[in-house]
Amino acid sequence: MSLDQRREKKSRRADRRIRRLGRSYLRGARTRQYWLHRITALGWWTLALALGFGFFGLDTNRSLAYQLFAAIAGILLIGLVTSFRFRPKVVASRLLPMMVEAGKIAAYSVTVTNKGKRALGGVRLLDMAPPFASDVEEFATTTEPGEEKRNGFDRFFRYYRWAWLAERRLVREDCWSQPFDLLPGESIKIDLAFRALRRGRAEFSNLKITRLSTFGIFRGLGSVDVPIDKVMVMPSRVEVPPEMMGSSARYQLGGDSPHQSLGQSDEFHGLRDYRSGDPLQHVHWKSWARTGKPIIRQFENTFFPRYGLIVDSHLPDFGKGSARPLTETFERAMVLASSLAARYDARETFLDVLVTGQQVVQVTSGPGHADTRHVIEVLSGLQLTEGDEKNSESTLRAKVRQQGRSLSGCWVLLMDWGAWRSDLINDLQALGVEARVLVLRTKGFDLTEEPDEKLAHVRVIDESELATALINWQHPKRTAAMAV
Repeated sequence: MSLDQRREKKSRRADRRIRRLGRSYLRGARTRQYWLHRITALGWWTLALALGFGFFGLDTNRSLAYQLFAAIAGILLIGLVTSFRFRPKVVASRLLPMMVEAGKIAAYSVTVTNKGKRALGGVRLLDMAPPFASDVEEFATTTEPGEEKRNGFDRFFRYYRWAWLAERRLVREDCWSQPFDLLPGESIKIDLAFRALRRGRAEFSNLKITRLSTFGIFRGLGSVDVPIDKVMVMPSRVEVPPEMMGSSARYQLGGDSPHQSLGQSDEFHGLRDYRSGDPLQHVHWKSWARTGKPIIRQFENTFFPRYGLIVDSHLPDFGKGSARPLTETFERAMVLASSLAARYDARETFLDVLVTGQQVVQVTSGPGHADTRHVIEVLSGLQLTEGDEKNSESTLRAKVRQQGRSLSGCWVLLMDWGAWRSDLINDLQALGVEARVLVLRTKGFDLTEEPDEKLAHVRVIDESELATALINWQHPKRTAAMAV
């Protein structure tokens, strides 16, 4: 067997082991969620009493403890058996908002119909969040940032990877309704609410109808026939003063600067003779009838300012330890990015969003392009990436050199400073683009290089400065290249 074959065999064996770990973690997460919803608070106390009396009842001479254990065990058994007898026939449909901001509580409604022949009394709806777990395929193929710097035990069991992926997928909490009654064939509208925990897609795929069993120790969980729904959870926002945005020519980021031509407005400013190729929609019929020859309306061109937003999603180099603080810093960067993008009116302004990671992603909003919501959806799905920066760095700089002259201004959000990042800012300035650069510093991690204090357009911000990062920013002086 050759060396390459042995390596391939070892890789396949490691992949099978990781997938077995993922399946066992997933089974454990689902079992935990099931029993947490099946057992009530009273049930947990009853189980604790049963265990206590069972421990002392091991000595059969202590007849009281033994008898109490037998009685409590009987109560638990009756409650568990009766909880499994709850099997209602219910269908439902949800009415959900299209998007929610992270950290907010969103209300929605569920229309429930009882298709069974029995009345349902004292029932509640439970819209279960996905279990605190990762998908097995994702667990096997996705690497936690900085995983190679963990110790051997953690790298073997990979539970930190599992917890990191599970936390990323946990976008919302469980939703409980108030108790209600439902007669056979009756349809009623139930109001619920959920808290959006973090950005991403909130999945609604497991709606249950519950009722307390005998003694109130367990809950009966009945499945509800309902379509799967999803809600986009946007990053939370920070305050962005209007004068910082440049959403019109009056408030441009860098004063007088290039605009992007969209086309012709609806109003015309003059008339001229017909020329071959002019569209019929531009014919001024009244003038044609008066003069006897075709006359064309002349329209003014419409111009809109164009701005840029560059987001760095590369994982900075760091020493030993966990990359969790850096991923939290990246979450703060997404808060800033979405706050900036949300303030640009896509009806009056073009916004080019460039994201650099393993590859460069570009999204444009503005007249004739995507709306602001689409841009924020893209930002909501971004994750911190690691790997070789050379390919994406060269692609990003090429796009900046190609499109930079049409920009009125550009925001740049960086996770580190130095090397290609400082060269990127130099490229923007050489094109006459006034850039505002935010470098997010992570507590306990040093930047590769410290920005020059003379660079008025570069600001390094810490966690405590997040809320005020975009306000009270003085306009930096334009360089000679900008003034040309």
